[in-house]
Amino acid sequence: MWSSADLTLRDMARLESSRAEPSDGASVLIIGAAFVLVGAIVSSKVDDAVLRVVANTGALIAVARIVVLSRRPAASALGSFAFAACLGALGARTLIVGDEGTRTLVVALAIGYAAGLLMRGVSRPWVSVPSLFLASAPMIVAAFWKWDAPSLALGTLMVLMLAGGLERLKRLHDDFLAQIALRRKFENLARVDELTGLSNRLALRERRDKLLHGADREAGTVIAAHCLDLDRFKPVNDALGHAAGDAVLKVVAGRLSRTAGPGDLVARVGGDEFVVVQVGATGEDDALALARRLVEAIQAPCVIAGRVLTIDASVGTAVAPADGLDLDHLIHRADAALCERKARRNGAGVSRVDSVIPMPPPLLASGRFPGSRPSRTGARSLHG
Repeated sequence: MWSSADLTLRDMARLESSRAEPSDGASVLIIGAAFVLVGAIVSSKVDDAVLRVVANTGALIAVARIVVLSRRPAASALGSFAFAACLGALGARTLIVGDEGTRTLVVALAIGYAAGLLMRGVSRPWVSVPSLFLASAPMIVAAFWKWDAPSLALGTLMVLMLAGGLERLKRLHDDFLAQIALRRKFENLARVDELTGLSNRLALRERRDKLLHGADREAGTVIAAHCLDLDRFKPVNDALGHAAGDAVLKVVAGRLSRTAGPGDLVARVGGDEFVVVQVGATGEDDALALARRLVEAIQAPCVIAGRVLTIDASVGTAVAPADGLDLDHLIHRADAALCERKARRNGAGVSRVDSVIPMPPPLLASGRFPGSRPSRTGARSLHG
């Protein structure tokens, strides 16, 4: 019944259900109290030792679910199974030895329990479906066991209700997974540049701690930030139109992604501004070598709007820890080197910035790159 088409969504559903555990406390309390009440009434009206044992056992499990088991997801599932089994046993025994009034009570209790499962079990079919079977199957068997017309009718109705409940639960669970998938899609879209498909500022900001503290890189390597800006990009837009400009940006994004390392983060942070966070650099020379390869990749001719274009770019590079100990600072230094290079326009090669740059508010949080001012940093700049 339950397909395994998307295990990732199933895992997310399990996470959602674990977060929802505290909100299920009221439902567990209500059904537990109802079981205790019905069990006490049935035990007082029907003189049957088995019935009393089942009622007392179910009452203890109901209390345990409220006090202890609901705090642990795995134990909560076991508690649900045990409680459902006791409810099924209570109902089955009452249908066999009870009178009309007690039978009505246990059937009503079972219906209420099933209704609660359908509402609360949407995110946890691996718990709700077995629980539904454990609670209803013994009662169905007991109803058919008596083999009289009312009992046969009751058993038939319970079978139909079980089938309908399972189908309803399946539809609700599918809707639940669809909602998770849609939310995940929007969350991903919020972190992706719509035009190029690269990461955006939000993704860069969210990964900055992980990138800087080595979760994505091997021991013995350093992190480097490369800020790139396309040279004379505006004339392309003016001469060929914005569609051609968008095509250029897509080409550049593809080339940066292919040139960067497998663990590196490539992001578009402005109109023609890009950031590459290199997580596996072996040192400053390795970082500058990647900077050169990035520029060379961008400079390769491409055909846009029927014309062969050569795109030029400038890049500024900063390497941790010499140029900064946090990613905001590192990108700020790289951007300063980039701005210095574009201001000087003194040919290709590597140069150092000899000016003083006051640190702005956190770069990624502010959502903009600062302009350059004279500074004294160790950042390098390269112009193709």
